[in-house]
Amino acid sequence: MKKTKSMLALVLLVMILVMVVLGNIPSYATTYKNDTYTIEIPSSYTVEKTENRLEAEKNNDVAMIIEVSDYNEFSGISMTAEFLSYMVTYLQNYYGPDIYVISQKLIEKNGCPGMQVQFQLKNTGRYYYSELLYLQTDHYLYSFTFVAVEKSYLDSTEKNNIINSFKTTDTVNKSNGIPFIDVSDSMWYYNSVKYCYQNEIIAGTSDNTFEPNTNISRAMLVTILWRMAGTPSSKVENNFPDVKEGLWYTNAIKWATGEKIVSGYDNGKFGPNDSITREQLAVMLRNYANYKKKNTNSNTNLNQYQDATKVSSWAKSAMQWAVGKKIISGKNNGTSLDPKGTATRAEAAGMINNYLVNVK
Repeated sequence: MKKTKSMLALVLLVMILVMVVLGNIPSYATTYKNDTYTIEIPSSYTVEKTENRLEAEKNNDVAMIIEVSDYNEFSGISMTAEFLSYMVTYLQNYYGPDIYVISQKLIEKNGCPGMQVQFQLKNTGRYYYSELLYLQTDHYLYSFTFVAVEKSYLDSTEKNNIINSFKTTDTVNKSNGIPFIDVSDSMWYYNSVKYCYQNEIIAGTSDNTFEPNTNISRAMLVTILWRMAGTPSSKVENNFPDVKEGLWYTNAIKWATGEKIVSGYDNGKFGPNDSITREQLAVMLRNYANYKKKNTNSNTNLNQYQDATKVSSWAKSAMQWAVGKKIISGKNNGTSLDPKGTATRAEAAGMINNYLVNVK
């Protein structure tokens, strides 16, 4: 549902984009400010808040649209090629045969994910350059859309000043020990993320983002376990065709497969970018515990969970151990294990934090 809301927000912003050639709105200077960001909007940019959305008409062929949404309504924006393709397709469907998309690409500026699209309207012959950026704070999601009929305007000094004003202040102090603007101290996973970050177990996805709701991948998890083990070397050769040498996870995968913490697929591949389920995470953690020569015997009863029968046979003993050691706690007020649900980075941080605290 949250992803749907995010998509709808993106769609609505593109609809705003196509409205920038309408109407006259007076320009003025304004500032958006909170504990983390100060965003200065130069007076030559037109910004006006309406009941429908924040809209702006081009001024000297430049328009900027800013929207502030309650961040709690979103799971966060993850700019991907799929999102970009979705948006371009929507734009083409909206205009029909009158629009011609010239170029499209994903971008990132000052830690803000975004996209650029250049298109032409055939009935007017005018070219448009659009740049869409997202800034996530503890409580709000800021959406910026820049539109121009000449590319030079998108690289203007004033526009770059807006981008540069995204820079964070002393985020480590302001977030009580962690620099992540997308991890509020009110969230259930805050202490786990803080623990894993301060002990150099789980790094952020950028200097100021953790992406707690992003699914954790096989490569991410084996790298985390490798760090927990002290980044040991491995004599095992890399025989996976989808694991190239010299990548951030290559040595971790060599070590993890060599120590039988994880194995590859029957087709000979490892699948480093594949998401993992909660029961798979439990199995890998128990294999790690065996590597560390911990006691992993457990006969904890799982019948208290309404979906206990959904736990795979090969994962049952690992899930019993994880529940018994309080590494995994039930979801939905402790009523379900969700064994086949994909594990997020926040859930992984919670389980790893619990492992390090409870498994002696």
